[in-house]
Amino acid sequence: MRMLDRDRVAVVCALTGMRGVGKTQVAAAYARARIDAGCGAVGWVNAETYDELTKGLAEFAEELGVADPDGDTTKSAQRLTRHLATRRGDALLVFDNAVDPAPVLRFLPATGAQVVITSTERSFTQLGEPLDIDRYVRPESRSYLRTRTTLDDEKGANAVAEELGDLPLALASAAATIELRGLHYQSYLELLRDDTVADFMPHRDGQHYPYSTAAALVLNLRTVVGGEPTTLCGRLLGVIALLSAEGVTREFLHGLAAFGSDFDVAAIEQALERCVAGSILTWSHKRDAVIMHRLMARVVVEQARSDVYFRSLALATLDLIQSRQFDRADGWRRRHEGLQLVLHSEALWQALCENGLT
Repeated sequence: MRMLDRDRVAVVCALTGMRGVGKTQVAAAYARARIDAGCGAVGWVNAETYDELTKGLAEFAEELGVADPDGDTTKSAQRLTRHLATRRGDALLVFDNAVDPAPVLRFLPATGAQVVITSTERSFTQLGEPLDIDRYVRPESRSYLRTRTTLDDEKGANAVAEELGDLPLALASAAATIELRGLHYQSYLELLRDDTVADFMPHRDGQHYPYSTAAALVLNLRTVVGGEPTTLCGRLLGVIALLSAEGVTREFLHGLAAFGSDFDVAAIEQALERCVAGSILTWSHKRDAVIMHRLMARVVVEQARSDVYFRSLALATLDLIQSRQFDRADGWRRRHEGLQLVLHSEALWQALCENGLT
């Protein structure tokens, strides 16, 4: 945190090439700290694609009252960049999960605002001083497990940390499973080693996660959802896994209430709380949306495929998207909802393509 405070532009960069080391969590914690400290403007932008990048910047511009009057997202992003460069008062802008320096550089304020960029790409270090986020060191892993599980077993915590390679994502899943199931470290390790996921979680896109990481996430999911994937939590997580990785707003998910008596808004909120407490989901920095880690989303989708549930899950997700559509006449007034629908539709289409349902 001190290093982030020191620089006008700070880059949070994971050198391992593997997601799950906590880059977003560090940035989110810093953003929340800045909000609590009274920072005048804090914006969070998913920078994985150009559309998501400009959508997020346009929404931040809207909040600050500098958006393009005609609703052009690129122009709004440009207006935001100029505004932040000359704005009086402090401001923080986070570009999360950036993959290409060029579009980020295009909208990077030259002065004024502090910028944090999270990425797995080392090339982003050209935009500022790097802050490398790696796996926990072993004392950090043991301390984390002890705090989350309240188990006073140094040797057992060390064994779990060793098994999971000190990867924060896997440790969070392990801690949630241990806590929710009332396990000791040794009994957790036995479950972890017995749970076959080699075929369940095939490697894709060059991402070679250790067996133990995938196994920890599978156990975590089954602990929170239970043995029946069509429970409320299971269906809710399945829908979220097929939507945009940028996050899904609570209001959007409330639309599921129209599809069944057990999907009322109160039940949906309770399920979201359970999934956050179980480390399956995390709240956005404003708590108006939930975010699922990409590897966890893969686990959810593979579980649905294994249970021959993927097709009905995809149809339910499509129904939700279609139920949120609105008339062209409302396009300007509901432009942010429209952009969200586009991103969710693209994410669902990609999932359908990957699973041979197009």
